[in-house]
Amino acid sequence: MNILHKYILRTTLRNFLVASLMFCLLFLVFDFFDRIDNVLDEGSNFSTIALYFILKIPGLFVMTLPF
Repeated sequence: MNILHKYILRTTLRNFLVASLMFCLLFLVFDFFDRIDNVLDEGSNFSTIALYFILKIPGLFVMTLPF
């Protein structure tokens, strides 16, 4: 593999990962604001809320891969 192919692969993968992370972040922000009323009504603590969103990240990443 020559230098040009390595450069193109590295640039493409970097852009792909940045775009996937941005889509995941966007989904998390929308989901947070969609569920904040329910979470505050239940009186959940911060660690439970953080754990919920952390555990949701792998599923969101898989969901955003086709983009």
